[in-house]
Amino acid sequence: MSFLILASEIFGLRKKNVIELAFIQKYIDEIEDEKVKLFFRIAFSIVVRSVSLTRNSEFKLYRIEKSKIPDFNPDAIKEFLEILERNHHLIYEYSKKVNYETKIDIYEMNAKILQIWKNFTMSVIEELEITKCPLTL
Repeated sequence: MSFLILASEIFGLRKKNVIELAFIQKYIDEIEDEKVKLFFRIAFSIVVRSVSLTRNSEFKLYRIEKSKIPDFNPDAIKEFLEILERNHHLIYEYSKKVNYETKIDIYEMNAKILQIWKNFTMSVIEELEITKCPLTL
């Protein structure tokens, strides 16, 4: 079963949107660069949800009210292009803030035999605030 048929059953998609999404999916599948393909797939997943007959503001999949369905006529391709543009802009803005000259040192060590633990006394451990994970209570 293809993703779009499954999505159509789960999310409730109009036939027009299934055709548009199939066109987008075919385009994405033909992209060879895996990183670029992933960028497009992220936008695609957002579009599937935004053009579906589900409430977009909800985490759970609730269908939109029947009275609103006739007026709901999203354009999947237009939405896809807008999301790609927005995500590209966000990545570009983020990249301007990142310091690419950060120096990183990676050390391969066995934490069981680190020399630092020799000076780590019980008094230091007692000063640490120890909390339990709520899931383990």
